[in-house]
Amino acid sequence: MEDKIVFRVAEDKDVEAINRFYNSLYISNRDRIKFEWEFNSSPAGKVIYVVAECEEKIIGTQCVIPYYLTTHANEIILSGKSEDTLVSPEHRGKNIFEKMYALLLEECKKKNITCIWGFTYAARPFLKLNFQIPFHAKMGIFVNSPLKASSYLTSLSPKSKFSHKAKIVLLSLGAWLRSSHLKTISVADFDTDTEKILLNTADLNYIKQNNTFGLKLDNDFMGYRITNNPYSQSYKVINYRKNGHLLISVLFNITPKKVGYLIHLHISDSVTKNEFRQFIRSIFKHSELQTCHTIRFWGFDHTLQNCEEIKFLTHCGFTFINRGISFVWLPLEKNLKLDPMNFVLSRMSSQGTD
Repeated sequence: MEDKIVFRVAEDKDVEAINRFYNSLYISNRDRIKFEWEFNSSPAGKVIYVVAECEEKIIGTQCVIPYYLTTHANEIILSGKSEDTLVSPEHRGKNIFEKMYALLLEECKKKNITCIWGFTYAARPFLKLNFQIPFHAKMGIFVNSPLKASSYLTSLSPKSKFSHKAKIVLLSLGAWLRSSHLKTISVADFDTDTEKILLNTADLNYIKQNNTFGLKLDNDFMGYRITNNPYSQSYKVINYRKNGHLLISVLFNITPKKVGYLIHLHISDSVTKNEFRQFIRSIFKHSELQTCHTIRFWGFDHTLQNCEEIKFLTHCGFTFINRGISFVWLPLEKNLKLDPMNFVLSRMSSQGTD
């Protein structure tokens, strides 16, 4: 059977079969519109997608989406984000993932992609391919309802043991107690607006330190990731300015299950923790976020900029736990000067499907 497995670059006609395979494993409803948005609408170009077939049936998928990165000095780098890592359960243990990636790497080099990065809960296969795992995300939660929060968090791991579920209940209760302190703070008057913010323009670069880099969050990317996202049209932005200068910007969305996600924060260096806390108190009280039983945030502590976000949100009553997804990194150029420990990240780099 193994000698009948074929590895090839996917074509446009394969999309329906790819979605059927994906939906069968994830019990999802990804259709062609969602596929085209996620994989073929990136400002940096269309996806490089590889499939494994056995007797003309897809049994494995792996792809890289081209993404532009930018530095503090506005240098542009072409990278690739690893996605759709899937192998049919009955065909695992046959090095299918490794063989798909061998073909994928060849195609990435043809497209001049300098590095591949992404997120995974299955680290071992990536390590076998010489990927680095320099850090992990931290899960930050703000709890308005401990009962609903624990039910929601438990649903993320339905097969977990009773002891694990009990820990989730205690975590939710503890996080709720910590979060409750924010509600005792008086709400200051903030002159806010909901103007769409581009975080990479001639006048603004959200990348603060000289040696750091991150996604290029310009008009093209924000249109792709936020405006045209078929999974959610609930994205909101709230900004705080003083004397014409942008001090704080919070981009968030809310799921139908009333889970809020803080997608990206912009915090000026002049903002104090107490000022930020009052602003967060204000938007949690006066925006749609007040209806959420749980508000989540992807936290990272590998860059100074990301560490500051955790510190500011902890001051607001968020609880952070080391239960986050692994970040993977593979340079494709020998002389690549980018260090993954300098990659400024937010939930903007997630798939955007929640």
